[in-house]
Amino acid sequence: MSLRFALDCTKDLTIFATGRLCRYAASIWLSPSGDVLDDPQRRAFAEWVATGHGFIGIHGATACEYGNGRVPKKIVGSRFVQHSAIQPSTMTVEHQDHRSTSHLGETWPRVDEW
Repeated sequence: MSLRFALDCTKDLTIFATGRLCRYAASIWLSPSGDVLDDPQRRAFAEWVATGHGFIGIHGATACEYGNGRVPKKIVGSRFVQHSAIQPSTMTVEHQDHRSTSHLGETWPRVDEW
């Protein structure tokens, strides 16, 4: 079975209008921050999601639209409050034979927000 789909990648927020959103099955938000939509865009997006369309939020997608109670808090169910402390850690590499980890040793030191 093969899946076929088309993707539009844009920073053009005018796409968040009732007449334009209907072309899409889902919207992917990749680490936005701040209030990115205006009131008509927020209403159009909330109505679009309420009619069964998909929302995919990646990383900080719940760290935006604090001025709006519907997007994305009511869609996702929670709100991002603050980043965790950035701190060092050491991962144990369990599968060194996989192509994504074969370049790593038995452990992998990393600094990130955990």
